[in-house]
Amino acid sequence: PEYGIPTITTADGPAGLRLNKKYAIDPKGGIHSMEASIPASLIDFMSRPMLWAMSLLTYKPKKKDRIGYQYATAIPIGAAVAQSFNPELAEQFGRIVGKEMKYAVDIRPAEIYLIGATLGGLWDFDDQGKCALSADETEWITPAATAAGEARLSVKVPEASWWQSEFTLCDGVITHRENDKILNNWETDKGSNYSVKLTPGQKIRLNFASGTGVVE
Repeated sequence: PEYGIPTITTADGPAGLRLNKKYAIDPKGGIHSMEASIPASLIDFMSRPMLWAMSLLTYKPKKKDRIGYQYATAIPIGAAVAQSFNPELAEQFGRIVGKEMKYAVDIRPAEIYLIGATLGGLWDFDDQGKCALSADETEWITPAATAAGEARLSVKVPEASWWQSEFTLCDGVITHRENDKILNNWETDKGSNYSVKLTPGQKIRLNFASGTGVVE
């Protein structure tokens, strides 16, 4: 005020863990948020069409779903903690957040598949293309190719299409597709060093520990 600068109020966040308080658990164990990710303080300023669009994205619980609730301690925002110049206090707040964090790890048996032209145009997860684990359990071995062409490889992920978890070998290194657009094939869209060509009878050995693979 003494310099003529008007007072303003700022905020930083989130404070503590940012949680959706209410969620649904479907019969398969899937967890679905039942709340919008936009802070409630902003909803009052949103137009009706936007609120309607958001409602379409909000999960609607089914009869067999279980409803769960979760809570977290509200601690001062980071900007306020920094202004205290108190490292010990900041560490204490960090420990609070750490204690309230919970992780659920779902471990499933790995399933790797050979897909595409090298199996005569098989473009889906099928037992014909399922890879086998080596005797020493260090490598995955694809089935032998039945036709010549570019190998397409994928890790089976529940409720995902094969191309969403596709990978290839780039100069012998396992390389995941991620967000790359492979509209035709690896050779055309990324380059020949990303393309693994097989002839009938050939296999690929994959070592995920070293992140490498070879054609044999």
